[in-house]
Amino acid sequence: MSYETLEFIGDAALGLAVATHFFCLEPRLNSHQLTQLRKKSVRNKRLALAAARHELHQFVRSKDTALNRNVRKYVGAVKQGDDLKNLAVPDILADIVEALAGAVYLDLNFDLTKLWTIFKEVLMIDEIKVPKDFESSEIIGAQNKLYGSCGKRKWGQPVYSLVKDKRCQHGMKYVYSVEVETDDGVRRHKGDEKSTRKDARNSAAYLLLRSLQ
Repeated sequence: MSYETLEFIGDAALGLAVATHFFCLEPRLNSHQLTQLRKKSVRNKRLALAAARHELHQFVRSKDTALNRNVRKYVGAVKQGDDLKNLAVPDILADIVEALAGAVYLDLNFDLTKLWTIFKEVLMIDEIKVPKDFESSEIIGAQNKLYGSCGKRKWGQPVYSLVKDKRCQHGMKYVYSVEVETDDGVRRHKGDEKSTRKDARNSAAYLLLRSLQ
């Protein structure tokens, strides 16, 4: 079996294992949050970091002098705890982790649970922060839903207003209100406090939609 095939299988298996892990860990996470957690967990930067920490770079076999130099430079920076922001990530390190995962997955006869028992530590998954702001898909798409509802009823378009924005220890917090000109007059609702403007507007739209039901 080719290295590329093992890499393909490992990439798919790790993605499914990560998604399953976070879904079981916190079922209230919506699809967008689960997707972001999966991307963050198995992106090349994280896989390359895992390869360097576990010294998997020693299995790189290449006659490409520049590639070997970049790998040594990256691994050295990881070991010394240097800032990696401006350092090129050798994709081959991520490929090694995926190929290794593919080989282990096959050897385990496609047992995803056993694969995850091994690679949860390899990927340092406990370092990934799980969101505590649980939003349903209804809230995430509330602005579009409210806009569509107003169009069908031939009401005025929703108008959003910033009610509050403040800086907190962990960043900014926003509160928006929304109002709509309906057949029975103006209806308005204030949303909950959120960490992004988009989420704050969605919250206001969602609560207004609920009040219109």
